[in-house]
Formats: sequence, structure tokens, C-alpha cells
Amino acid sequence: MPKQNLLRYTDTDDRLYGIAGMTIGLLVYDADQYIDHLDGNSSDLRAVELTPDFFVYHNQQLSAKGVWKALLDRHKIMSAMVMGNILSRAAMGSRHAVDPQTLSQAIDLLAEQADDMLGLTPDENRRLVMQSYDYVSRAFRHPLVIDFVNHLHSALMHQPAMSRGDLFDLLAPLR
Repeated sequence: MPKQNLLRYTDTDDRLYGIAGMTIGLLVYDADQYIDHLDGNSSDLRAVELTPDFFVYHNQQLSAKGVWKALLDRHKIMSAMVMGNILSRAAMGSRHAVDPQTLSQAIDLLAEQADDMLGLTPDENRRLVMQSYDYVSRAFRHPLVIDFVNHLHSALMHQPAMSRGDLFDLLAPLR
């Protein structure tokens, strides 16, 4: 499977579970402030639209180290979104373990991105991505997370476009 097909969805359920997983990835990294809206009709990472401030790393007040740390944080969040997508689709949609080839491709893609963004060694990049995978996979073992994924999936079936406010209204009973 080529890298560009990594997030290719098999059907609507698969896509919506992927979106729910990306949302979980953002939530477990306390990055919900970056969620602008969800688009259940989108078939790529733009299904979870992020606010413009997520993409602004260059703050003139920050030192070079501060900018690098901001880039590192953004990369961790993006990794969590991709891993959440993969884990949710496997656990909730197909009800199988994550396909090792898909996981390997995701790790390679994210490690390559980390190399471009952060200039880390290949081993450091892989370790960084695996930390995100481990963190998000632990979250998927919690019953409330599973409930939220199912709840969000169902809500997106009925309302494919969901604002940030709608998402937080949906989250309120689960918090």
C-alpha cells in the first residue's frame, strides 16, 4: 500500500471511525483547543479541521529552542491524530488488531515528517512516533474512550458537519 493510501477508507463507517480516532488523538494530547470543526464527508486528514493557530509556529517572542519545542509538540499531536485514526478503525470498525503493514507505513511516514520538521535521527524519530502510538493505544483501552468513539461515530452519521461547539456539547456528558 503506497503511503498516500494510508488513510484510504473502505466505507462511511471506516471514515467516521477514523475521524473519531483523530479526535481522540487530539483530546488525549490536550489539544482540543485546535479543533475548528469536523467534516464527516471528507476523506483525508482535513476531516478534522484545525484552527489556524495550530499551524503558526513562528512567534518572534520565542527563542530557537522555543520554536523547536512548538514544532515538536505539533508533531506529537499530528502523530496522535494518525495513530488515533488507525487504532479506531481497527478496534471499532474492523474489530481486528492494527495491521502491522499499516502501522509500519504510518511510523515511516510520521518519522519522515519528524525528520523534515525537527532534524532528529531516524531512531529518535521512530521512538517519538512510537510514544504517540503507545499513548493513544492506552487511551483506546479505556471504556469511556470506546463509548465516546461510538457516540461520535453515531453523531457524525446523522450530522456529518460538526462545529467545535457541537463536538464539545457531545463530549460534555462523557467528561
